Amino acid sequence: LYGGNNKEVFEICSKFVENNRTPISPHLGEFLFLQSYSQDRLGCPEGAIINSEKAYAIFSILENEIGCGWAGNFLGILNKKLSDFREAMKWFVRAGRIYQKNCMYRKLSMVNLNMGNTQFRIGEYNKAFCFLEDSMRLAVEGDWIHRQCFANIALGNVYRLTRAYDTARRHLHTAYNQAQELQFPREEALALEFLGDVYRDEGLPAEARRYYARALAIGLKIAPEGDIVMEVHRRVGECHFLEGKPNLAMPELNKALEMARTQGDRFEEAVTLRILSETSLLVGDLQSSRNYIDRSANILREI
Repeated sequence: LYGGNNKEVFEICSKFVENNRTPISPHLGEFLFLQSYSQDRLGCPEGAIINSEKAYAIFSILENEIGCGWAGNFLGILNKKLSDFREAMKWFVRAGRIYQKNCMYRKLSMVNLNMGNTQFRIGEYNKAFCFLEDSMRLAVEGDWIHRQCFANIALGNVYRLTRAYDTARRHLHTAYNQAQELQFPREEALALEFLGDVYRDEGLPAEARRYYARALAIGLKIAPEGDIVMEVHRRVGECHFLEGKPNLAMPELNKALEMARTQGDRFEEAVTLRILSETSLLVGDLQSSRNYIDRSANILREI
C-alpha cells in the first residue's frame, strides 16, 4: 500500500476509524480539556497545549464540533500567552467558524474578543478594532453584560494605543462599572490597570500610579503570582523611570522580569527589558542599557 496507492490507504484507514470510534469514551475529550485547563492554572502552558491538542483530536474523531470549539479557543489563548500570535489566530479562527456555524453567538463574541486582543499585540490595530467591535455588537444584541465588559476593556486598551485617550477612558470607566456590578475582580483590576496606562501615556505618571496601586491590591488578592501583578510591577517601574527615580524603578522592573520569565510571557519580558534599558541609560550604565535593549529587540523580532 505504501507503494503509491494512496486512495486505497485512505479508504482502509477511513473505514477503520469509522468502525473504532465508539470504544473511545465520549467523555475522554472533556477530561483532557479539563486537565489542560488545570495545567494552565498550575503554570504549565506547554503541557496544557499538548493535552488541549489531544482533546481537540478526540473531539474531532467523535465528531463533537462544540468540543472542538472549546479546545480550539483555549489553544488560541494558550498560544497567545506564549506569544505565538500566528498560531493563536489559527486556533481562534477554527473555533470562530464552529461557533458561527452553530449560531453560538455568545461564544463567537468571546472568540472575536480573543482575536482582537491577539491582533493588537502584533500592531494590527485596524484588524483589532474590527474583531472587538464585532464582539461588542454581539454582546449588546445578546444583552450579555459580561461580554460587554470584556469588550470595553479591550477597546479601551486599543484606543489608548492609538492615542484616542478620551475614547479609551470612556470605555474603561464603563468596563470598571460593569465589572463592579458583576463582581468580577479580575476585570475590575484590568480596567484600573489600563486607566493607569492612559494617564501614564498622557504624561501623568503620579496619577497613573494611583490606578496601578488599586489594580495591584486586587491582583495580589486574587492571584499573587499572576499576570496582573506582573504587569503592574512593570508599569509602576516605568512610572518611576518617567519621574526620574531609577532607584525606585529597578526593583519593580526586576520583579516584573522575573515573573514574566516564570510565566513564559515573552512579550511582557521584552517590554520590561526595554524599560530596564531606558532606566540603565538614565543612570549612565551604557553597557547594561545596550544588553537589555538587544535582548528586548531579539525577543520582539522572534515573536
